[in-house]
Amino acid sequence: MAKVLTQENKILDTKHVQFLEFSSKKTNGELSIDVDEDTQESEVDAEEVACELNPGGDDESGEVEFDNISSVSADDNEEITESLVPKIAPSRVLRDRNSKVKPIKYTYLTTDPTSFKKAIECRDGKLWKTAADEEIARIEHHKVWEDAFQHPTSFLWTTWVFRTKPATASAIERKKARLCIQGFSQVPGVDYGDTFAPTGKYTSLLILLMFAIDKRLPMRQFDVKAASLYSPLKEELYIKTPEGSNRKAPFLKLKKSLYGLKQAPANWYETLTSWFNEIFFTQSSADPCLFIHNDRKTFIFFHVDDLLVVGEVDSFKELFLKRFPNSSAHSPDTLLGMELQTEEEAIKLSQRKLIEKGLTMLGMTDCKPVKTPLSVGVSLKPATEDEKLQFKALNINYCTYTGILNYLSCRTRPDLAPAVSILSSFNNDPGITHWREVIHCWKYLQGTAQLELTLRPSEEAPNSLQYYSDATVQESQWVKFVVEELWEQPLQPAEFHVDNKGLVEKVSHFGSNSKTKHLDIKLKWIRNLKDKEEIAVKLIPRELSVKGEESADQLSDTRLKPNH
Repeated sequence: MAKVLTQENKILDTKHVQFLEFSSKKTNGELSIDVDEDTQESEVDAEEVACELNPGGDDESGEVEFDNISSVSADDNEEITESLVPKIAPSRVLRDRNSKVKPIKYTYLTTDPTSFKKAIECRDGKLWKTAADEEIARIEHHKVWEDAFQHPTSFLWTTWVFRTKPATASAIERKKARLCIQGFSQVPGVDYGDTFAPTGKYTSLLILLMFAIDKRLPMRQFDVKAASLYSPLKEELYIKTPEGSNRKAPFLKLKKSLYGLKQAPANWYETLTSWFNEIFFTQSSADPCLFIHNDRKTFIFFHVDDLLVVGEVDSFKELFLKRFPNSSAHSPDTLLGMELQTEEEAIKLSQRKLIEKGLTMLGMTDCKPVKTPLSVGVSLKPATEDEKLQFKALNINYCTYTGILNYLSCRTRPDLAPAVSILSSFNNDPGITHWREVIHCWKYLQGTAQLELTLRPSEEAPNSLQYYSDATVQESQWVKFVVEELWEQPLQPAEFHVDNKGLVEKVSHFGSNSKTKHLDIKLKWIRNLKDKEEIAVKLIPRELSVKGEESADQLSDTRLKPNH
């Protein structure tokens, strides 16, 4: 009989086994274990691992041969030795380099508080409380409300809006609190009347910036703080006393507008434009948010409470800060969400922060950029049912990201326009293939976020203006009107280059038939402009009109030039 120590720290009695000599040297201090012969199976202390096992048995030779095995190799000896050595856990676990498992990416987003209670109880509670106190103090300073101790027939609730304003070239990052009315509960015809308020056109802003560069006029940007608080309120409205106010009355009667009221934008527009008229500014005939001083030395463009002033900015600044105290005046840095960089003979517009925001929302801040807005040779088609289901499983708002792309293409990134037009055509029913192309477009932005829209007078013809219109006479006429109003220079007829011979004949000669009668009304106006020499329509060969990927049916080239 032989005693065998197993890896489970047990000793077994067996006959059919042959012990092999260890290849390693034995030390004098080796331990030997004496086990009672009668014990068939017993436990051994786990720490006693090294031991000397002496072969023995009932046979005189002391040897038991294995069936069909004549010899044992050194490799077998090595394997048995390794099996008796305790397994030690590795110091570190390495990832299998052959497996294609992408690492998990985490995006950390900070959110602003959504209520007054959450704001004062969060980590930045002191900063938010200070911002709320400043808002209440500002409202009290403008005498926006008064106490109402009796319960009114109807009243409105308020809500706090908290935002972290990012740092700009002229200001550091700060916490901002705004007290707003829940205007969605207002009753039309009772709580408010007219609500329309025009906003400045983006094209007007670009033309004014070009005018400032061309005439080398100084520019200043003015921000009105709490613009609505300057606007008188015509209707009789009551609100529940808001959180954060020290007023003891349960209700407050409004004397001026607050943000959130349906009529607040219209009241502010009326207040601001009335003041412009008082200081001798005249509204432009082309844009209701463009004003020109009677001496034609100062020009104002505004979008809600952001003003851009060109010309004699110092005299305007004095009047502005007197009328709207605590407002700011500084060199232009951001306009309509665009970063503005002023140089000696050029102005550069970009939207890097918006691009970074979109990439962060998608978790693509470290993505690999690509060279084209869409995949080369891609042809998008309506999604199949399987593709729609795959996209719905992602739980992503497709329109959110195509909307940001559209805003970029309409402002500072016209290179995105063709791709955005294609991607937006699937807004109603997108599929996984369409979403992959949206991701591809954002990868393109990752590598081109530094691109800027540069406004610079032409070096070849500094006294001329070129305007490119996508098959629209109305737009060219409006731009022509704005340019003439600012520069006070008559322009030559706008030249439209078309490849449609029938259209040229229709514009040149009056004629009507059953196939073209639906065009006659529009063509009559265009023919009128041609007779007055305000536009010129020229026929070009189709071979010359189609170059690269441009469509002859959609492209028209308009050039507006002064007479001198």
